[in-house]
Amino acid sequence: VGVARRPGRGAAEHPVGRAPTGDSAAGAPGAGRGRRPPPAAPHGGRAPWPIGSARVVLCQLGVPLDAVEEAVRLGRNARCVVVLDPGPPARLPDSLVAQLDLIRPNTSEAEILTGIPVRDRGSAREAALDLLRRGAKIAAVQAGEHGDVLISREREVWLPRFDVNRVDATGAGDAFASALAVCLAEGRSLEDAGPFASAAAALATTVLGAQASLPRREAVLRLLRDRYSLKQ
Repeated sequence: VGVARRPGRGAAEHPVGRAPTGDSAAGAPGAGRGRRPPPAAPHGGRAPWPIGSARVVLCQLGVPLDAVEEAVRLGRNARCVVVLDPGPPARLPDSLVAQLDLIRPNTSEAEILTGIPVRDRGSAREAALDLLRRGAKIAAVQAGEHGDVLISREREVWLPRFDVNRVDATGAGDAFASALAVCLAEGRSLEDAGPFASAAAALATTVLGAQASLPRREAVLRLLRDRYSLKQ
């Protein structure tokens, strides 16, 4: 579980996988496996630090599900935007999905969650709509090698893959989810957040490793400028 803190100085100097203050915006998968969540409402119903000072809470499933549910509950009580990157793949109760502001599964995770084999843009859209029907406010579903579908109840954004020299896909999903969390913490629209996250994920595939591959903001913005200046 990680948090994206309220924006501060030096945002352009940190990797997109970190909030502008430097706090991690993504947890390490499995890092807390086996740990027990804190007792319910340990602070009189108020979210403890750092969740109480966060704008976005980003969770993964590498910890026990009851810990994820507690983090989601605390995040909602603190009026944070709650994001779930549902890996490793697992089935989730509708009661948890309905508490999420955004869920971001890859193809295998989306199939486990929805029962829909995701192979392309159409099947990714179908899986995303299923997650919306279950209560998620926004779904960002990987559409295989084609790109990503980002859907809310009001908007739909298609994010085609960036053309980069791919070396290692490890960490690309983490970069995508982290970049989305950073954009949401900054109050950016889906139309801005989606391409930013897609560019961050693309750059993450150009470097070996997971944490080492998280790109810096300026590199992401440069890739976005290159793509859209070429289209003009």
